[in-house]
Amino acid sequence: MKVSRKIDELGRVVIPVEMRKKLGIEPKNNLFMILDGSGIILEKGQEVNELGMVTIPFHIRKTLGIETADEIEIEIVEERIILKKSKNVKK
Repeated sequence: MKVSRKIDELGRVVIPVEMRKKLGIEPKNNLFMILDGSGIILEKGQEVNELGMVTIPFHIRKTLGIETADEIEIEIVEERIILKKSKNVKK
């Protein structure tokens, strides 16, 4: 499963409910954020709010060149959530 979502001005992106259910992620669970070359790997560790939002810290967004309103691809790979800046960016 792969989807695309926009990042907001605070660096937040919503993880779709279907993905959260598949991985057993519930509100207030934590996800770890691991910078991996061109993307971010999420594993349980960083807090997820009730809407499924996680905040990508500014220094990680800057490193990956992610800006407000950029499309972020969200994909599940081997029990991890992978976030990457979409290559199909339309400005």
